[in-house]
Amino acid sequence: MSQSSDALRLERIEKRFGPKAIVSDLSLHVAQGEIVALLGASGSGKTTLLRLICGILKPDSGRVLIGGIDVTSAAPERRGLGYVFQDYALMPHLSTIDNLLLVMHAENKITARNRALELLRTVGLSGFEASRPERLSGGQRQRVALARALAVRPKLILLDEPYSALDPVLREGLRAEVARLIRQGGRSALHVTHDPDEAFAVADRLVVLGRGQMLEDGPPQSVYDAPRSLESARALGRLNELRGVIRAGIARGAGFEWAVASRDGPATLAWRWEHGVIGATGLAVTLERLTSLRGSRLALWQCDNQHLVAAPTSAEAVGSRAHLSVPAQNLLVFHD
Repeated sequence: MSQSSDALRLERIEKRFGPKAIVSDLSLHVAQGEIVALLGASGSGKTTLLRLICGILKPDSGRVLIGGIDVTSAAPERRGLGYVFQDYALMPHLSTIDNLLLVMHAENKITARNRALELLRTVGLSGFEASRPERLSGGQRQRVALARALAVRPKLILLDEPYSALDPVLREGLRAEVARLIRQGGRSALHVTHDPDEAFAVADRLVVLGRGQMLEDGPPQSVYDAPRSLESARALGRLNELRGVIRAGIARGAGFEWAVASRDGPATLAWRWEHGVIGATGLAVTLERLTSLRGSRLALWQCDNQHLVAAPTSAEAVGSRAHLSVPAQNLLVFHD
């Protein structure tokens, strides 16, 4: 893919604070019309990377290109970026429309006002032009923030944990709506989050960051099904893990003996909760309690002082005993 076809391209970016590399030799691109989710836990380097893209920080080495133009040394306001932040960053003393007009100073007043009204209509806020942020709900304020980001005619939209302050029901609906609005205009976006559900819901492509390095880069479902490392598998959602030793295609550990297609040696065997099968054979487990995760009903099983999560069956009661197995195609093997 050529540089000119990319909304964003990072080339071998390095950033250190003292002797510690926060971002290390990282290359990344966002194509025109693409939404890329950048997923990482606290300390993974995603905030530093975002500041490098914005121009708040300068890299020690490497280049930042936006729309094919090298902006590594450019000031933040000269990078052609739109921002949507967790705290909205709206001016509390200004009306909804004036928050948009504040960033449209390069246009004449009539043109700017007409376009601001059209943007508010696009994000579903017609009739709220005179409202100040304090009179708006969290979802409405986030839509104002998106409209403001679009008002600068950005080459790229950066979304930094935009929904973490919202309740779960509102968050789910709003993230789908914002992704639709971004795609509707053929725009490009980099969506930064620590929430894998959010990343899967909005992204065309998923990048997992860890220790300042790119751990994964690919279609969300492919990355979820076949992560390249245990670190990235953990970042992608709830994971069951058991330690074992593989010899001649058999993984053996405390209470289990499973066939695996992997080389010999000590390893961590892992699987997602939805892939565990409760039945008459497999690892002996005892049901400790029923719980839920983001709307899914789950069973928490105990095995040798370790907790494993699986989908419950209707016949299970707390204290009941069963066996847990994992289909070979769903078992993830990570060698030491």
